[in-house]
Amino acid sequence: MQLSQIKPIREGITHIEDLAIKDFIDAMRNFEKFEISEKIDGSNLVFGYDEEGFYTSREGKGQQQRFRSEGEYEIGYQTMYRRSAHLALEKVLPLMERSGYLNVGDSIEIEILYGPLTNVVPHEGDINRIIFLRPITGNPDIKKLAELLEGHKANVQLKVPFTLDGRTQQMRNEAQWWEFTRTPTVDGDEFVQSEAFAQLKVKLSKLESFLSADSGIAQFSNAEAVSLPLNKRPEGIDVAQWKECKLKIKELKKKLYTIGEDGKPQGFVWEVKEFLLNNLVRKIRSEFGPAIADGGWIEGVVFRNTESGEMFKIVDKDMFMVVKDFLWQVRSDLSDKPKSVRTASSFAGELLVGLATSLGHPDLGTFQAKRILRNAGSTPDEIIANLSKGSKFTEIQSYWVKFLQQMQGKFDKILDKYNKEKDSKELEVHDRVFKYDGEVHYRTLQTFNVMNEMLDDMLQKTKSANSITDLYTLLVGRQLSSL
Repeated sequence: MQLSQIKPIREGITHIEDLAIKDFIDAMRNFEKFEISEKIDGSNLVFGYDEEGFYTSREGKGQQQRFRSEGEYEIGYQTMYRRSAHLALEKVLPLMERSGYLNVGDSIEIEILYGPLTNVVPHEGDINRIIFLRPITGNPDIKKLAELLEGHKANVQLKVPFTLDGRTQQMRNEAQWWEFTRTPTVDGDEFVQSEAFAQLKVKLSKLESFLSADSGIAQFSNAEAVSLPLNKRPEGIDVAQWKECKLKIKELKKKLYTIGEDGKPQGFVWEVKEFLLNNLVRKIRSEFGPAIADGGWIEGVVFRNTESGEMFKIVDKDMFMVVKDFLWQVRSDLSDKPKSVRTASSFAGELLVGLATSLGHPDLGTFQAKRILRNAGSTPDEIIANLSKGSKFTEIQSYWVKFLQQMQGKFDKILDKYNKEKDSKELEVHDRVFKYDGEVHYRTLQTFNVMNEMLDDMLQKTKSANSITDLYTLLVGRQLSSL
């Protein structure tokens, strides 16, 4: 199965504010046609059955390798949920096989909730969850599989890394519990029957009045005018008129989509979205999380037309993105790989670009590395030979050792500073307070630990390097092997 054959993943669902204005109105006027479900803030995984048997993968995220056993995964913080979910799915695989709902050629996209905080939105309980989303290939019966496994629990034993200080890593065996379910639906009927829905209809009437009004552009209504592509002049409007018309269209669109300088919505569409967030999304308690009063919330909701299958989503970007940036700030500042030398502002960026610069090719420390490598030759040996012409191995090796030792010192200072300041880190959004405590702190320590392990490993391998090839392999070995 080629990646091009895989259906678009769930992240491709259109945001409500990006709907064509007619579709926007139709959706708001026909709530009863939509099934509303919670948008889950989990980790993506695919499992399936091919000619070689059962597998899990990250094909939905563009990664090609299929894993046939938990042991094929590299042990690390980033793979814990995949390894554990793989074992849990193996526990119920015989049941799925016997049911006839999963056959050769079938693959299924699932969302994983692992631990109390997979990403940004908190979860509750000591159980992990595998949530069936949709078929990717073949014709697996998602609904029947979910019904078959609903209520089943699987216990797996997993060897996991952990850190208490962000510097050292230890291993332990854990018993982890899993349950299987589908995305929870939201009761839209309650909202439709509420006073808030009556207020929504008033807002929609005002929007419809605006859309039906004459735009002053030829014979177009405002609705027709805002739908006109600005790069294509309509028939009947000459070039001189069209320049003026485009300015009018832009002004009309502002009345639909403007966000004020204070960040508050002012355009009709944004006002409706904000109203729905306040009266629908922000009042919903996740089926998998704590009560709203105890810090529970959801990222958003997904609307699916039960007749056509078309979907759109309402995401609380003002909440989710702000909170995500805050909770991930330390991790991003530490480990983000730069897109270019100019944007190498993280600790990892400084490290990788610093090493690459000493080789005479700064871009090898960025996402541009593959392009540089491809342009340098057709085989790893040829690439390294071409890039390293004139390089003095012993001088570069000596520089790397000193530079890595300096970065270790800087790492220690960053970690110490974080430990001193983490309790004072605080963010308040929509009457909710977020801090660097609990799982957020632990996940941050994991990132520190990964960086510290990488520094130690690079320093030891630099000291034992015997040629310039060893240094290039240390810096861009993975990119070379993937070409």
